[in-house]
Amino acid sequence: MSWVFIILFLIYVICILLLRKGIKDLPLFEEKPALPSIGFSIIVPFRNEEKQLPQLLKSFQEQQYPTSHYELLLVDDQSTDHSATIVQQFIQAHPPIKIRLISNNRQTNSPKKDALQIAIHQAHHNWIVTTDADCITPPYWLETLSTFIQKHQPAMVVGPIMLGVAPIKNHFLSQFEVLDILSLQGVTMGAFGLGKPLMNNGAHLAFTQEGFKAVQGYKGNDHLASGDDHFLLEKFLKWQPNKVQYLKAQQAIITTAPQNSWTQLFGQRKRWAAKASAFNNPLTKLLALLIFLTNLQLIGLVLYTFIQIVLSGDFPNYLHFLLPISAGKIVVDILFFNTANTFFNKRLHLLWQIVCGLFYPWFTTTVAIASFFGNYTWKERRFKR
Repeated sequence: MSWVFIILFLIYVICILLLRKGIKDLPLFEEKPALPSIGFSIIVPFRNEEKQLPQLLKSFQEQQYPTSHYELLLVDDQSTDHSATIVQQFIQAHPPIKIRLISNNRQTNSPKKDALQIAIHQAHHNWIVTTDADCITPPYWLETLSTFIQKHQPAMVVGPIMLGVAPIKNHFLSQFEVLDILSLQGVTMGAFGLGKPLMNNGAHLAFTQEGFKAVQGYKGNDHLASGDDHFLLEKFLKWQPNKVQYLKAQQAIITTAPQNSWTQLFGQRKRWAAKASAFNNPLTKLLALLIFLTNLQLIGLVLYTFIQIVLSGDFPNYLHFLLPISAGKIVVDILFFNTANTFFNKRLHLLWQIVCGLFYPWFTTTVAIASFFGNYTWKERRFKR
């Protein structure tokens, strides 16, 4: 049993160190801005986002890119608050920006894919850009994206995401969420750096209409409520793998609002994990399985050790490798977090990294197990797994 644990741990360490190397190998994009020649249709599906939309719309207003070269398509997914009114007021107050408010038309089990599909059909530009209503875009975002596209001629561009600044009500939750996002973004960048893209995020994704039509859009996975971003990535990789690229540029980092409670964070991560069983990329599945098994085995041994101590009053003889390996995992994870953080530059405290590292296996394993059972709630709606 001990050898199984050690072998699994060593495989985990090798994979994490390879991804860490991938982050370092992925080149930083620092090109001089090119003339703005790319047109963008930016699509934002929203539902009951009256608290978040003003910040997003303000960030669009501050874009350092010609308003003649982009349009905003905001798709209202049956909001019951004042979200649509906020958008209408912004349209009236900022006539230079081309903005259209579109009503979603539910056709499938995935309202977000329906919203994106409707907007894409009405888009005037070849390049489609998606983001979320709870995000804020940096001023030189579109300028950087345009320069990157002109230089590399991709068909899909995956961009960086990080948590925005929010009032700290629960410091542990705040630090944990930063590290969790860093782990996801680190895996995304590391995989691209290794030439094996595995993940992306619909809050910062760009692709051509030509490519979207060639891969038949969301056809084949519109029965799943989420996953609009990941399944589209898989299709583009199958269609033109060399034209799917990552934009590693600090001036293009989009910030997203953090979750306000452990319940909200757990629900969001459960929704993300629910689509994992439908992934087509075997490497994505294997990595997810490796992380799950490593964490599950660690939790199992800790619980078993605790039971043994309670029942017998003696420390098990296998503690001589359990403790070093547990500590080793935390060290490897911290190295990985901090390598990703060299790009995102978030303030990380070593003590909180250790605390979060101890808690992380319990949280992620619980989320993974919960995602396989029952339904989940998203935007006040119930969805099947």
